[in-house]
Amino acid sequence: MGNRTLSDSQLTEAILHRGTAFAAEIGAKAVFTSFDAIEDPSILKSLPVDGTELVLVVREKRLFNAVAELGFRNLRMPPVPLSRMGQIKTAVIIAFSQRMLDTGETVVFEQALTLALELATEGREGKSVGALFVVGDYRNVIAYRQQSIINPFRGYSEKSRNILDEGMRDTVKNFAKLDGAFIIKGNGVIAAAGSHLKGVKPSAPLPPGLGSRHAAAAGITAITKSIAITISESTGTVRIWRRGQIITEIERPTPGLDQGPLPTLD
Repeated sequence: MGNRTLSDSQLTEAILHRGTAFAAEIGAKAVFTSFDAIEDPSILKSLPVDGTELVLVVREKRLFNAVAELGFRNLRMPPVPLSRMGQIKTAVIIAFSQRMLDTGETVVFEQALTLALELATEGREGKSVGALFVVGDYRNVIAYRQQSIINPFRGYSEKSRNILDEGMRDTVKNFAKLDGAFIIKGNGVIAAAGSHLKGVKPSAPLPPGLGSRHAAAAGITAITKSIAITISESTGTVRIWRRGQIITEIERPTPGLDQGPLPTLD
């Protein structure tokens, strides 16, 4: 093959071509690739997808409009520093959520996951934060809610307490220090914070080291159609729960760890 050295752009293009060709060969439904790592978007038009859908994963907000204009499906990643495996897990779970949740709840789940990842990475006021978000199936979840403190969201209009409002980010992060769960409706409205879930128990033993916050997540998702997101205060690990089980775990990145762009997945 000789000693030819490929530039970064040429190497990226070669990987994309091989990955998409292999995906088409095995009949894969989709290929996920990081748009952030592509210097020349024009190479996407020549990829041998052959019936396999190309999904562009984008993490940088400045690229959102550019990727939308290309005409491919896209998946927006939370703009937080994660290990490469953490990025892969997050991309997969966001994509999976588009089938797992009812129409309209997908974006709400993604926003809650983004907030959880930011809290796990940044903490609050220099301290680690543990939290629980329960999203969806509000009518059933509310039956198990017990408010141990005054609900800080009570009395405000639904429009002013919607998790999809960027202005709510700091508010949610500040209230994450409260003991208890955030209860979020499927349309993004935050019904309550500092809520305890009474009468819910895990349907199976939890992994060692997981406490009451995780037990509540397992219990409420086992008896309702909600999805829960937990942040471990001690480790910063974000866990996603559905039907009483952990769907995936996203570990807080170790300082100094390589947090480069997502590799191409097939």
